[in-house]
Amino acid sequence: MIKNIYGAKFRELRKQQNITLTKAAKGITSKSTLSLWENGKDNLSFNQVLELLKHIHTQPIEFIENIISSDLLSLSEKIHLAYVASDTVTLHRYVIKKRELSKNIPKIMIYFWNTVLPVCFIKI
Repeated sequence: MIKNIYGAKFRELRKQQNITLTKAAKGITSKSTLSLWENGKDNLSFNQVLELLKHIHTQPIEFIENIISSDLLSLSEKIHLAYVASDTVTLHRYVIKKRELSKNIPKIMIYFWNTVLPVCFIKI
């Protein structure tokens, strides 16, 4: 199963608006399935997620941009720390991981990997 970074963000947004699991899930999925997804223990279809976003009054693009931005920030910090520490093993692992994931990630991540990682390896 691919790491579920979306469920946790959905839960955060749902709770900010004081929307219950039952209300958010109504007509889309069960309360228990939604809870599992929010806690990273299950996956939902793309269409289900789109419908759930309507229930919490969130546009899909806002939801995705927010997650990608925080994920990119976290990743760039890890790469920076590895670079500053001259940790070539960790940097190499990021390159290998990039190759494995490149077919399954959004274009913004591909752009990130292709622009940031080469810069890190210039001095190596």
